[in-house]
Amino acid sequence: MLIYHLAGEPDQDTPEALTFDQPLDDVQAVVVDLSEVTFFCSTALNALLRLRMDASARHLTVHLAGVRQVVARVLDITDTGPLFPRHTSLDSALGRLAAPRDGAGNRPRPLVETFADLAQTLVGDFDLADTLDRIIDQCATTCGADGVGLIVQDTQHVLRDIADSGGRVRHLEDQQMSTAEGPCIECVRTGRPVLTAHLAADLARWPRFVPAALNAGFTGVRALPLRHRGRTIGAMNLFDHDAGRCTEQDTRDAQTFADLALLAVLQPGEDAATPIVQALHERAAIERATGMLAHDAHTTVEQSRSLLRTYAARTGQGTTALARALVSGRITTTHILTTAPRR
Repeated sequence: MLIYHLAGEPDQDTPEALTFDQPLDDVQAVVVDLSEVTFFCSTALNALLRLRMDASARHLTVHLAGVRQVVARVLDITDTGPLFPRHTSLDSALGRLAAPRDGAGNRPRPLVETFADLAQTLVGDFDLADTLDRIIDQCATTCGADGVGLIVQDTQHVLRDIADSGGRVRHLEDQQMSTAEGPCIECVRTGRPVLTAHLAADLARWPRFVPAALNAGFTGVRALPLRHRGRTIGAMNLFDHDAGRCTEQDTRDAQTFADLALLAVLQPGEDAATPIVQALHERAAIERATGMLAHDAHTTVEQSRSLLRTYAARTGQGTTALARALVSGRITTTHILTTAPRR
């Protein structure tokens, strides 16, 4: 795997880095780490596009890691975002692309340890938002997904987004719930997994969802049911840039992550309604706190979510508790912004 690191203002500080001149022979994937970039202009974008052209000629994909708002804004304005699979961090990209398998396509022993570690989290008190984030992140890394979302039914049997890996996934989940169309909706209705590796071929099946998903850079979706007492109450949805890489074992592992997520949500009691309502209230508090941070810090929602989680981790409190303190006024956005390191 070939990894490039860019930092600061690449066209000014390290113009030599934009040459991307390492040989692509015997390379399985190319990753460009942008987590330390503070300014991104057309010069850097053109360099990335040239790299992509060279890589495509060798049937390689260029992945972007740690995409900050200064980069995302340029990609969105120029409509070049869908050309590059994105990962939240370099570690996430490496885990996604370099997860080893044996000759039979099976994953090594550490996967069992991952499940055991997540299951251990569910024993005793835990922050639901943080736990779901961990499950989603591990699911994406382990099962080869580029985005993961979790939707559940509220007490009125209306589907609600309860956790997701980012804005693109959140937008697609919201669209499916508002239009009652898409693989995730179909999964909940039928209670069976809905797997599509070639979304473009399903345009007639989901005429509104498919164009939106393709525009976001996803070519495949795996929707897996959340079952409780014989009833499907939600779905875990995996979005793929290259669904052809995914195996049957990936999907079986993803269903296990979906089951773990359901256990986390229903942990407080046997009746599904009460814990789901509580989970949705926690989600609402986090979204409101994130909006407050985004407004006061003039950042994107994604950056504010990361800031909230980072501060919560540094101070040893759960993200939900921190969000509630912020919403209630027991802590101010100024305090978080002046004490939490920016990423």
